[in-house]
Amino acid sequence: MPLDPIIHCVIDREPTTFHASDAAKPTVAYAVNLSFEVASDAADEAASEAMFVAFLSAAQAVQFQIYLIEDRPPGKLKLKHDSAVERVPEAPPLGNPSDLRGWLKQQGLGTSTYWTTVNGTWNPDVAVDADAAAATHRLRAAQGWNAPVGHKFALTHILRIPAAIVLANDIVVLPYFDAGEPAREVNGEALDAAETVFDFKYSMLGTIGPAGCRTTVVEKIIGDLVPPDIDPALTADGYLKVDADAANVHRLLTWFEARAASLLAIDPALNARRADAEKDEPFEQLFGLRVTPGVPPAETFHWGSLVWFVVARLVATRTGRRTMRQASRASRPRPWRGPCSTWSSRCRTRPAPKPPSSR
Repeated sequence: MPLDPIIHCVIDREPTTFHASDAAKPTVAYAVNLSFEVASDAADEAASEAMFVAFLSAAQAVQFQIYLIEDRPPGKLKLKHDSAVERVPEAPPLGNPSDLRGWLKQQGLGTSTYWTTVNGTWNPDVAVDADAAAATHRLRAAQGWNAPVGHKFALTHILRIPAAIVLANDIVVLPYFDAGEPAREVNGEALDAAETVFDFKYSMLGTIGPAGCRTTVVEKIIGDLVPPDIDPALTADGYLKVDADAANVHRLLTWFEARAASLLAIDPALNARRADAEKDEPFEQLFGLRVTPGVPPAETFHWGSLVWFVVARLVATRTGRRTMRQASRASRPRPWRGPCSTWSSRCRTRPAPKPPSSR
């Protein structure tokens, strides 16, 4: 019942405008997301959980090394070490690995096989039921967590790879968990027919020791990567494009929402089908109402000017409210303010004359 630890290393290029580069030493930024899995032909939950804890602790000291592709026979890769890669450091303090382990354990309550992947096959196109998700699936979801959660637990990193390397070579980036000497050569095997994902077996140093790394080849780049290339709805700086009339539309919808509830308040006055036969035809012409011949009017209507109908209701409602407010003010009792025979603004604003001084 051997346990096979696998570290998932997903690497994607970052848009050029997201990370400034030194003009003297240009670099290309990549985002790396780490996850962990323990594969076996039989469940050993205690040992697998201990491996998860060791990985979460070791991840805070992770380093990355660049490997060039020396040979590429069918279904295989032979790598040769090139150099270490610069990593954008995270500001302390980092998250406590025990907190993440506790969260993972809480999510797996009631699941018999949670920490171990038993007889699992690599198939990224198959959806995982959230109720049956194992620890590896939940930890892998860290790639979708809001920043800086993945960064604080050292599961997400930003790497700066020299532009001279990725402009001329296909490379592979592998993680190590100690500052010791990395392997000079590493061999990998493809997991799919397209040879896009590979498993590499090597000693990762630190407390991890011999393990497998599942990752992809970073192909050499051509030109800059700008957000509009990813989604046309983005600007060059990565912001969503906003319609110039968005603010006006928002004001219109807010205004309509505030008054929409009163649309039916004057329905008797603006009924689509007036009871007075003499007024039916002019009303229909005004609002574009058309009745299908042979079909009862109560069942089928065609409103050619529905917009005007709604606007008329809104205007009428607004006018009615204003008239009611004016009538309400006019009916309020008016206090007596001095000897004025009529109620006027002059009587309200002019103070009473003072008696002449005796001095």
